[in-house]
Amino acid sequence: MKVKCISLSIIAILVYCVVSYYGGLRIFQSFSRVPGWTTIYLFIYVLLTVAYPLGRMGAVLAPSSLSDTLIRVGAAWLGMIFYLTLFWLCADLAVLLGKMIGIFSSAERAATAGVGSVVVIAAGCLTGYGLVQARRIRLQRYVLTIPKECSLPSLHIVMVSDLHLGLMIGRNRLAKLVQMINELKPDIIVLPGDILDETVGAVIETEMPAFLRQLQAPLGVYGCLGSHEYILGRPERALQLLQQAGVTILQDQCVCIGNSFYLAGRDDKLRKMLTGTERKALADVLADCNRAFPILLLDHQPKELEEAQRNHVDLQLSGHTHQGQLFPVGLLTKWMYTIDWGYWRKGTYQLIVSSGVGTYGPPVRVGTTAEVVSIRVRFGLPADT
Repeated sequence: MKVKCISLSIIAILVYCVVSYYGGLRIFQSFSRVPGWTTIYLFIYVLLTVAYPLGRMGAVLAPSSLSDTLIRVGAAWLGMIFYLTLFWLCADLAVLLGKMIGIFSSAERAATAGVGSVVVIAAGCLTGYGLVQARRIRLQRYVLTIPKECSLPSLHIVMVSDLHLGLMIGRNRLAKLVQMINELKPDIIVLPGDILDETVGAVIETEMPAFLRQLQAPLGVYGCLGSHEYILGRPERALQLLQQAGVTILQDQCVCIGNSFYLAGRDDKLRKMLTGTERKALADVLADCNRAFPILLLDHQPKELEEAQRNHVDLQLSGHTHQGQLFPVGLLTKWMYTIDWGYWRKGTYQLIVSSGVGTYGPPVRVGTTAEVVSIRVRFGLPADT
């Protein structure tokens, strides 16, 4: 399994190198005639390109304020290089198509000063917009019915997925988020995975567990592990921090809450690849559940939906997709998942997938919005009322 992880990491690095070379070459070609351009450009471009991988490496080998700064700067640059590459591809393809249909001469090229200026400005503006957009959190509301009897007439759930607490989502943003959640007065709060980012040093140093502990819900605060808790390499460390934060992590476990309903939480689907051990089958997780009671499931990734349907899950809450995070990646997540965001229902099985609060990689959102999800559940009525 470690070999597979290393192979995927190498592929990711190679892709990043190719993308960075392509985008950087096109910018250089566009402004090559500007006096004194070469030395300054190469220095700045190389520095920005290596900032993120060097910062991540430093955070593992020798954590410091320098590695934190490199990660922050490099993460923003990831958004910029993504759109630089995307726009350069569009420009090159437009010129190629123009040559094929006879609009442009065979000597025409996309990498001119004019095109280069447009590409850089457009990528910069879109990245800047995405940096601001990523910090805006909307409240997404759902009202639904679970057609099972319950001692509770209704249940108010607040779901917050993909927090990615660390350098990008720090103490100040967490404090505002906690206040927002508490003002909703939920009965129960659920955190379906990727609560922590890889840089957990920032979580400890800024005492974020103490802020999470301020979350208030009479039925408690529950969560499950996501892929990033395992990417840490030590999921037990994540469990320890979340326990300090007052979050009950359901690790392939199911609990009966208030003798009213069941809440189950699954380990992340990537557990096998990252640790070599399988997560439990859902049937085993729910083996002791009375199926007459409502069953709620936390599963970080909205996959294997048929398994949840077969095991009579009434409501599944997931995240992971970020709804693509960067346009047009959202088109890919729509293709990859039955549903990458929003509400989906099949028979009595219902699923809500959140776009999450945090970001991974570039702290940028384009074409999607961070959200806190408020779900009001009624019981005992027909599913279609």
